[in-house]
Amino acid sequence: MEQATTSPAQAGGEDTPEEDVCARLTFEVHYFDDEARHLRQVACESGEVLSVQRVPMTNSFMERARQARHPERTWFVLVDPEGLRTRYLTNRQLRELQARYQVELVGRDPVDDVLIYQLHSDGF
Repeated sequence: MEQATTSPAQAGGEDTPEEDVCARLTFEVHYFDDEARHLRQVACESGEVLSVQRVPMTNSFMERARQARHPERTWFVLVDPEGLRTRYLTNRQLRELQARYQVELVGRDPVDDVLIYQLHSDGF
């Protein structure tokens, strides 16, 4: 589950030139393989990993991840292009990530109807 945290002004879509979305943004990066699924909460501006979760892989999660076309053995983020669901990144937040990280569109999750972006970084 993608969780993006921002201020109320950012959630409302207000754009002020002096506002740095990345300064207050934390985002979740996903990864899974045959053994486990990993979730890291990362501070956008510093790249600091704030929390790490590792859960043993189950057959049901593996099946769901494959149905959703999530890439295996790849760090990725999920983006709601409409910006309606707060558990996913918005396009605006994605642009902030793209300014600081190498991010590549790798597909669309047909289950949750969100975009999947691979995050290229040595820090993960």
